[in-house]
Amino acid sequence: MARILTGIQSSGRQHLGNVLGAILPAIELAKDPSNESFLFIADLHSLTTVKDPEARKANLLATAAAWLACGLDPERTVFYAQSDLPECTELTWYLNCFTPYPMLANAHSFKDKSDRLSDVNAGLFDYPVLMAIGTLLTFLVLFSGCGSSDPIRKPSFSNMARPAPDSFDVSMSTSSGDIGIRFYRAWSPLGVDRAFYLFKNNFYEGTRFYRVVDDFVAQFGGSGDAEVDSIWRSMNINDEPVLAPNKKGTISYARSGARTRNNTMYINLKDNLRLDSLDTGGVVGYPPIGRVISGWDVVENLYSGYGNNVSQRDLTAATLSREFPRLDSISATSVTRMY
Repeated sequence: MARILTGIQSSGRQHLGNVLGAILPAIELAKDPSNESFLFIADLHSLTTVKDPEARKANLLATAAAWLACGLDPERTVFYAQSDLPECTELTWYLNCFTPYPMLANAHSFKDKSDRLSDVNAGLFDYPVLMAIGTLLTFLVLFSGCGSSDPIRKPSFSNMARPAPDSFDVSMSTSSGDIGIRFYRAWSPLGVDRAFYLFKNNFYEGTRFYRVVDDFVAQFGGSGDAEVDSIWRSMNINDEPVLAPNKKGTISYARSGARTRNNTMYINLKDNLRLDSLDTGGVVGYPPIGRVISGWDVVENLYSGYGNNVSQRDLTAATLSREFPRLDSISATSVTRMY
């Protein structure tokens, strides 16, 4: 996954150059499901020239409005103001105390502005330090900050909590062929939000279809890695009501009671409408979250010879490949389209 951070000045009105050169390219990058996008408005920089608080607020809102009007989706981009981060000003003071005076005095920008402006303030003199802090925080965000370098082994709770698109398509490459699945957030918002995170970050690479029961379900789950599974074991999803039926081709989370949905899912191989109202540990029904839209022949050909005989206590790829070598596996998943 690529992590992209963009900083923009809160200059108020945006001209055509801003739109074509910065706004639209950044928005296109944010639309790519393989990218994690961060966008901040550098409103602290404007204090060197704009002192009126109402004017600064108006410029900030106008800049934000311009980006939103051009199509920025705040549910897919972390969108914030520089002043939202107190670390910017705190770190600026620390860096000030280590920055030699001659270095700032020789800055070309300060020399130019001090010759032209009547209001030559310390902020203009100190401007490079604030810019350096912006670079430092950019580094922290891109490599260790808001997200994590490994979203599966070090999951980002803030990213997991972000809403998924209204619907999105997933391509699942398996040992028997490719399967296409479409997910619908309206069917199970919390369940689909989690599915979006898992599939976008290729959680299921190495996972087996460990329970394929003819004329019932094809079930898969776990990451195939014992260490990863231990991290995710406690990250259960809150329960939701059944809003769509368990018809042939739909996909749902498996569960064994209250708040036990996690990462194990099954594909209905026939209409299993009794699962809509089945009481399991005091929870009624298994809410579908999506449906197979392509590769149904692949689903029907998944190996079913082991039936219910595979223990769910050890779903690691090493164990399953050794003890149940004919199980079909998932080699990769990716989000291919969002609606």
